[in-house]
Amino acid sequence: MDISMGSMGEAAAAKPSGLLGVGGETGDLIRSLDWSDTPLGARDRWPLTLRTVVRLAVESQFPMALLWGRELILLYNDAYRSICADRHPRAMGRSTREIWPEVWHINEPIFAAVLEHGQSIYLEDKLFPIDRRGHREDAYFTLCYSPVRGEDGLVAGSLVTLLETTRRVEALRSREAELRRERAFLRTVIDSISSMVMVRDAAGRCLLANEAAARFHGMTVQGLEGRDCRQVSTIPPEALASDREALDTGRERTGELDIVAADGQRHFVITSRMPLVNDERVPDRVLETAMRSSSSSCRWPRRGTWSSSARPRCAVRAPSSDSRC
Repeated sequence: MDISMGSMGEAAAAKPSGLLGVGGETGDLIRSLDWSDTPLGARDRWPLTLRTVVRLAVESQFPMALLWGRELILLYNDAYRSICADRHPRAMGRSTREIWPEVWHINEPIFAAVLEHGQSIYLEDKLFPIDRRGHREDAYFTLCYSPVRGEDGLVAGSLVTLLETTRRVEALRSREAELRRERAFLRTVIDSISSMVMVRDAAGRCLLANEAAARFHGMTVQGLEGRDCRQVSTIPPEALASDREALDTGRERTGELDIVAADGQRHFVITSRMPLVNDERVPDRVLETAMRSSSSSCRWPRRGTWSSSARPRCAVRAPSSDSRC
């Protein structure tokens, strides 16, 4: 039984090139080309490793490109055609340096690492400025360059599996730009408020502050934001204790504090602390608005502070509000 199976395995390994009888359009293209005029030589003389990896690639629905030999001769599958665009079908069987000259400065050191040192290289959202469809465009790809070893154990080529991520990267950058605009707008709004405005998290870290708050505490906005408010001498411990009460109860807390500002002046400060809820509707931040008063008997007007975004939901909710989310 063992002898029979061994003979069958040797026969299968010795069988010539039935490995390329599949593969869609690119499989047909590979079979139709005269490879004898290329560095790979006639197809029926290709080494088993080359035939096996080519079949693996052309049968895959994931974009794959095989670069073979020191000349980096390109063979690819149907899923890679959209990446090639107008370079297909002439790219098949040509050197990648010839087909993709505009990104050779990126690919050259990568292929050197793969072919000369047997390294596997992974790149995520890598920028490739390529000429495609008649113009230069910034294309982004997530790729893995894997060494392919021949029967002698030496690296004979590189199999590149890749996925174009241009749309995702552009969408992400567009969203980041939108967030920057929204933050700039928020900054303009809160800095126009004469009262002091600050947002703190449950640990007492300042997440957001306006110019009025920063001036009161003798800092810049940049110096105050991100700071642990327990280390700010002009913020009394009872203020942070009120933050915790607002978070624990989920209700607005109002009060009056006697505070010495950074300039040494003593002020009665009327404050309101509104718990802010996260996406799970759990209070995790506090919005503090504070107004200096010449009299400790001043009453704090009931006010609710609201914010809106592209996805309608209540970001801040005062218990006295009749609005519903």
